[in-house]
Amino acid sequence: MMTAPKLPPKLAPKLPSVPASPLRGVNSMPEKSSRPAPSLPRLLSLGTDGPFWIGQIFVALALAASAYFREGLGHAALHPLLLLLFGLALLAALLPASGPHGQRVGLLPGLGLASVLLLPPLTAALPTLGASLLYAATRDSASARRLMLSRGGWLTFAALVGGFGGRCFYAQMHARASFLGLVVALYAAVYLAGQVAAACPAPRRARFWRQGMGSRRLEIAGFAASIPVAVLMSLAQPAWGILGVAGAAGLMLVLLVIAYFGFEVSLLREQVGAMEKISAVTLSQTDPHRIIDRFLQLSSSLVPCDRAALWLTDDSQTKLERVARRQASSSLAAPAASKDGAGRDLASLRFGEGLVGRVADRKEPLTLRDGARDPRLSPIETYPRAVSPCALLLVPLVTGGETVGVAQFERDAPGTYSRRDMLRVRSLAGQVAATIANVRLHHDIYTQAITDGLTGLFNRRHMQSALADERLRAQRYGHSLSVIMLDVDGFKSYNDTYGHPQGDVLLKMLAVILREQTREVDIVGRYGGEEFIILLPETPKTEALRTAERLRCAVEAAIFPGFADDPEMAVLKTISLGVATFPADAEEMPALVKQADDALYRAKHGGRNQVVEAFPAPRFELDGLHQ
Repeated sequence: MMTAPKLPPKLAPKLPSVPASPLRGVNSMPEKSSRPAPSLPRLLSLGTDGPFWIGQIFVALALAASAYFREGLGHAALHPLLLLLFGLALLAALLPASGPHGQRVGLLPGLGLASVLLLPPLTAALPTLGASLLYAATRDSASARRLMLSRGGWLTFAALVGGFGGRCFYAQMHARASFLGLVVALYAAVYLAGQVAAACPAPRRARFWRQGMGSRRLEIAGFAASIPVAVLMSLAQPAWGILGVAGAAGLMLVLLVIAYFGFEVSLLREQVGAMEKISAVTLSQTDPHRIIDRFLQLSSSLVPCDRAALWLTDDSQTKLERVARRQASSSLAAPAASKDGAGRDLASLRFGEGLVGRVADRKEPLTLRDGARDPRLSPIETYPRAVSPCALLLVPLVTGGETVGVAQFERDAPGTYSRRDMLRVRSLAGQVAATIANVRLHHDIYTQAITDGLTGLFNRRHMQSALADERLRAQRYGHSLSVIMLDVDGFKSYNDTYGHPQGDVLLKMLAVILREQTREVDIVGRYGGEEFIILLPETPKTEALRTAERLRCAVEAAIFPGFADDPEMAVLKTISLGVATFPADAEEMPALVKQADDALYRAKHGGRNQVVEAFPAPRFELDGLHQ
């Protein structure tokens, strides 16, 4: 069945023009952060990660007590060095450098190694463990707390193994260098084992293991770079005391600063490259599928995500529909299925509904540490994930003060998207929003140029173009092409009796019947006034006559309105139809249309409400004249 005129390839939902939209809500203030303010009861509550807290606090107290009685932790000479290492460890936990794809490079493992080289074994485990506990206490996400507590536990274990292992063989070492090498080797072995264990809780699932290790490569590289600095701190302490240790620790800060600005330069290059690529696509492409696919691909390379999706406004400019989504492991964006078996919309939201709707309504981006647990999240805004929790980034696509859509990014990892992540995507979102608005405007203008404003069918100009195209196709492949011309019987008297507005209603209803009773490949148009034309590609005359008869019966059985002030009044109308077929009746399109129109004329003058076929052109008579 034909449901709409054949338009250029477009996006589902179709891209309409962008008129001045009505008001969408009364609150246009920026979205407030969903992170609750830290409070003393919140910091003291154990929550779901209670076993982690209890275990690590018990270990910390046991280590502190053991160090006090066995290693002289209470001696004042040890306090300055211990406080310096604890402060550096806390600073390292709070200020990691973020890599181009969400990786983090921190100094905490390196400072843990320095503590092992500078302090007794039990005391050496306290700086990193204490910094991990304090850092975890300030996090509002249970997943972030568990991650930091797990990291602190592995570093504590590495410090104990490295410290006790090195001192067990210290008497057998003939050089300090051998002792340092052994401690570093033991500490690094336990640290790497912790990284492998944390990469994936189920090692049998190789795909998650590879992804987890891939995100930790920079962290391992940062630890390797900090090993020489930790060794230098241990060598400087006997000669220059705590000042030598502090000076060597400054080298670690220099490494962190270099990593930070190196990442910034890399991200800036990626952002500029992505903007150049999206500009090339927007200038050369008018297919919205290609533009959206490229946008999701480039934006996913700028911010770390496991899934990305794009929501666009519909024709009413009051709803959003998910038109594409992309997995991190896929190179192409997949169209989002938005209908169920009953035809109901499964992936659409109104402005202000759910997280996506709120972002579209307020035109402000939103970042959530764990979007899956947010009570405002609508069930259709996400799809099944392998890991939970899920960090969420929503960026509106705004152009000319109007929301065109919303870009959605999800990451199966603790922690939240940063403001830098949001700004990187927002620069691309502005370009894509303007491009989609232009494509919609172009599509709307093209639609208005080829369709009839009253009925929504193709207009006469487009039907003439379609006739020429279908004739070439039929001639090339040896197919038939049939044309049906039809006219409303007694339409003038209907207008005179019920008024021209009711005549317009009748024509609209007739257009709906014609679309419903024809195939999707058939082309239906309004030829002028109450006259309509239908092209039937690859259809012989016998099939065309059956189609015409089906149309006649459908109109005859339909009920049309009478007077506008009498909605219960019913009027019955009929149509007359003429049918002609290429090449049997004519080989040129103007002649074929005239043959169908002549057949229509005979149908009206032969009693109306009937189907009449065209007479074939008498070619043999013309050939005889030439002879």
